[in-house]
Amino acid sequence: MDPEPAFFLPVDGQMATVESFKRGIAMVFRLYTKQISQATRGLAAGIFIIGMLLIGFAMLIFALPELFAYLAAGVFFFIGLVTLGYALRLFIAASSMDRHAETMSNVPTDEADDPLVRRKKIEIKVEQDE
Repeated sequence: MDPEPAFFLPVDGQMATVESFKRGIAMVFRLYTKQISQATRGLAAGIFIIGMLLIGFAMLIFALPELFAYLAAGVFFFIGLVTLGYALRLFIAASSMDRHAETMSNVPTDEADDPLVRRKKIEIKVEQDE
């Protein structure tokens, strides 16, 4: 019977047989398979719990529709108040901008009604290529 073929492992410089290499690969895949299996079980448990919660909420809505109608109305009322608050903040900001624009009315403007801004000690040099 022929001896089992061997090959050189570049990592640790030792000789290994094909069978020992197969056992090592199987061990590595077994390790990863166990980790993947555990992760899959955790994911399945999480999805199961979410499904049970959704079924429970559906039963509550079916059993107590008036309660959930009041809850939905409360949520819409609260969102409406928040929206009104943002609208008031925008109106206040707009009036503040208008007041600031009125104080800027003494700034000289050009023909397009844009303010002319003049700065001191700024020189612009233009070099022309000939």
